[in-house]
Amino acid sequence: MNILISILSYHGSSERLKACLDTWVKNCHAHDLIILGDDKMPDRISDIEVYKPLVNEKYRDLPKKIKTSFEYLLTKEWDYLVKIDDDAYLNTTNLLNFLKNNIEPNLYAGQGIHFPSSKHPCYLSNIRDDLPPKSFKYYYAQGGCYVISKKALEISISNMDISAPFFAEDLMVGKSMNESNILLEDRPDLFNCGFKGKGWHNMGTRKNTDKENIDLMQSGYISTHKLNAQKIYKIHDQLR
Repeated sequence: MNILISILSYHGSSERLKACLDTWVKNCHAHDLIILGDDKMPDRISDIEVYKPLVNEKYRDLPKKIKTSFEYLLTKEWDYLVKIDDDAYLNTTNLLNFLKNNIEPNLYAGQGIHFPSSKHPCYLSNIRDDLPPKSFKYYYAQGGCYVISKKALEISISNMDISAPFFAEDLMVGKSMNESNILLEDRPDLFNCGFKGKGWHNMGTRKNTDKENIDLMQSGYISTHKLNAQKIYKIHDQLR
C-alpha cells in the first residue's frame, strides 16, 4: 500500500509548515511526501519536493492550485492520497489502521460538511448524525484533511470546476466526486476540523481546546485542524 501525503502550504505559513516537519512528518518515513507550495518557496524543503503550480497565487486561486496539483500527482505512483493543510496534525498510525481495513476502491473520506442550499449556512457532520444528510446542495469532506484513492481521483478529476463557490477547493473536490457518483465516506469519528458544534464555521461552533485536540489524537482520530505551530508541537509532545 503506497500512501502519498500532500501538505498544502504557502510562503507565509513557514512557521506552521516547520512545526509539521518537526513533528508528525517525522513519522511518515514509510510514505511519500510532497508540499503543495507557491513560487516564493524553494524547490525542496527538508528534502521534500515543493510543487509550485501557480505564479503569484492568491487565496481565490486555491481551487486551481489543487486541481493542477492533483493532475500532477496523478503522474506519480500511489494508492491513496492524503491532502492535509499545514495547520493540521496527522496521526499516521491511525491513518494506516483505517486504510488497512478499507475495501472501497473509490475511496473519498473525511469529515463531512453539507450545504442545504447554494448559500450559507452549512453544517458539519458530527458523531451520531444520520449520515449522509437526506438532502443537500453541496456535500464534501472538510479540507483540513481528507483521503482519496487513486482510482477515485482518476474518475473525478475531469469534473473539477475551478470556479468553485466561495473559492473552496474542498467543495470543488466534493462536487466533482458527487458528479462522478463517488459518495463521501463521512467519518467525523476519525477526521476532525478543529471545531465542536454544527454550523460551519462561526455559526454555532467553537474551536477545540488543546486538551480536546490531544484527546482526539490519543483516541484513534486521524487528524485535527485549525492549529498554530505551538499547538502542533503541543499535540506531538503528548503523543510521544
